[in-house]
Amino acid sequence: MRRLKKYICYGMIMSMLISLTGCGGEKAATDTQEVYVPVTYASMEAELLDKMAREKEERDALLEGQEKAEEHTDFNTGQGQPDSTSQAGDGVNTAVDGTQAAGELPVMGTITFWYTDDRDIEYLRAASEEFERRYNIHVDYILKNEADFLEAVNQAALTGMNQDGPDAYMLSNDLIKKARLSGLVEKNTWYDEQFWSENYPVVAKNALSSGVGVYGYPVYLDTFFMLYDQDFAGEPITIENVLEFSENFVDEENKKEIFRWDISDPFYNFMFLGGYASLLGATGEDASLYDVTNEYVVESMEYFQSIHEILSMDMEDSSYAKIKKKVKKNKLIYAICKTDILPVLEETENSYKLAKLPKLTDTLNSGSLSITYAACVNPYSDSISAATLFSIFLSYEFSGEQFGLNRKISTRSSITRSDENDILIFDQYILSDTIPKALQMGDFWTYSEVAFSNIWHGADVKEELSNLQETIRSRLE
Repeated sequence: MRRLKKYICYGMIMSMLISLTGCGGEKAATDTQEVYVPVTYASMEAELLDKMAREKEERDALLEGQEKAEEHTDFNTGQGQPDSTSQAGDGVNTAVDGTQAAGELPVMGTITFWYTDDRDIEYLRAASEEFERRYNIHVDYILKNEADFLEAVNQAALTGMNQDGPDAYMLSNDLIKKARLSGLVEKNTWYDEQFWSENYPVVAKNALSSGVGVYGYPVYLDTFFMLYDQDFAGEPITIENVLEFSENFVDEENKKEIFRWDISDPFYNFMFLGGYASLLGATGEDASLYDVTNEYVVESMEYFQSIHEILSMDMEDSSYAKIKKKVKKNKLIYAICKTDILPVLEETENSYKLAKLPKLTDTLNSGSLSITYAACVNPYSDSISAATLFSIFLSYEFSGEQFGLNRKISTRSSITRSDENDILIFDQYILSDTIPKALQMGDFWTYSEVAFSNIWHGADVKEELSNLQETIRSRLE
């Protein structure tokens, strides 16, 4: 990790601070009462820039003291007499009189940002360029392997935060608790309740809540929705509508398949649990709120089992990778997809349209999961203030560029959305449950995959759900 050598010209900082208040959320005293000062991007920006300026002054003073001590030592030993034609500098071309050479910029600081999805590159490139233009801070954004990502962050910390470690990084919310317990993520103390409520849906804050705090700054989301070919069918109100359509649809040329979702993936199958199952509460950490055996879950899973008898579907032929290929070739009429289908739709002419996940039947609801991706600040960074400003910049200030640059959906609610797919997916996100972040949930997904497979192939629904309940309950306790 590289230390910030110089953050920004102090004069430029001071001009930016003029007329700006300190960071919101504090109480401004008046003669008669205390007045709430709201948090804004400008107030956070001002306080962080001021903090960076003060930190720079402290470092410069310390460095000057060290240099004077070294010069004194060199003078006493007869070494290293100062050169009369040059002055001590900070990496910027300097004239003999010590003034900055014309046309030269101050030395820029550098922070490092890690991410794991190569689809983020255009967004991060544009964001980093704009961030550097505004604040004179360069961002090295580095693509890392998703496997053992947090372990790589941890190893960088253990080795003394060398030049390869991140100042901040992108993380999915299911890993927030692990990052918190490992001491690898700074608490988000900058967004107050009003800023959250005015700019992000409840599910975004829930996704990043862990213990008694909130960690990270929400950037983009992933969730599940219905895709349908409007040349052949309309938007379904229920899954039952889809099954009724399949019974009446005649495809003499055998070019279309009616309905597909990844039956082997418990995240997709969650729609049959999500309406009534409780997976550790709103923030996904409360072990007392776990239940997959109530009567409505049983009824929903019995309906799930009945679909097998109506649709010709098998797990081997319904992987999400195969579904995306079929969508690209216009082979499907209905499919459950996630946000990464959007670039696929743009690769070919088609008549597909998006819709929110339908109910199962007129009397049974469905449910959906979502994942929130956040910019997280590394507590071991030498440049926490700059890393925090960049994380807030991604989460809030540059969020309106998210969809246009990489077809991902920003978590910020207070932006103008002009694309109907962007609007619909965000609306689905608002209705979703955040993916649980308790460490034991890895076992839940493993065992629920087995339970879903057994139920799909005819096993007793109550027995499978009871086994799943007992297995996970024992781990949670």
